[in-house]
Amino acid sequence: MPQNSIFDEFGSQEVEGDSIALTWFNDYSGFAIKTARETILIDPYDISEEDVVSIEPDIVLVSHEHPDHYNKKLLSKIAPKMVIAPPNIAKKLKGGDVRALSPGESIDGEIKIFAEKAVHPAMSPLTFVIRIGEIVLYHMIDSMNFDELKDIGKKYGPDIAIIPIGIAPGTSPDKGAKAVEMLSPKVAIPSHSKKGFEKFEDAVGTVKPDTDVVILRKGEVYTYSKR
Repeated sequence: MPQNSIFDEFGSQEVEGDSIALTWFNDYSGFAIKTARETILIDPYDISEEDVVSIEPDIVLVSHEHPDHYNKKLLSKIAPKMVIAPPNIAKKLKGGDVRALSPGESIDGEIKIFAEKAVHPAMSPLTFVIRIGEIVLYHMIDSMNFDELKDIGKKYGPDIAIIPIGIAPGTSPDKGAKAVEMLSPKVAIPSHSKKGFEKFEDAVGTVKPDTDVVILRKGEVYTYSKR
């Protein structure tokens, strides 16, 4: 583990059974998720190669081609077992197990990855549903709200939803709270912003008071279990 790594706490976290640990590592959509057997990295950006290699990611998810979400040079160096990305990115990646997904498609396995729609000014942006055992996590990346969020909530019943609240077109704490109302997760984690977290928490408390809001500091680890 590199000295003073953003993954210090995450790397030492023990995960057992039907539980997960996750951490937020930048100001954008960068999250790492650890299960009892595998580690998933989402949109690695603004992070060193040494930090990424230290957690040995098995799967890397890339949502779209914008430079605060996709770093081709970094991906080529960390060489995860699998990379999942939209077709316009997947076709540019050489070597290894690269899977192209479009909205409505999925990859089955011990960890199931479902690609869903995103509304964002990119070529073919994705949001992701990740099913780990009985736990379902939905990562909205930096998408604007869209009507089908209600359908995603009903179809998958997310335990955790990662919600953008800024630094992207059409996102804000209030709109993030509206997304939580549409998705109806048990836990909502605000992301993709440098501010507005308490405002988001207050807004969720108004529109969806039965959803718990977890505000993460960079590198802080949150654990979730169905038990």
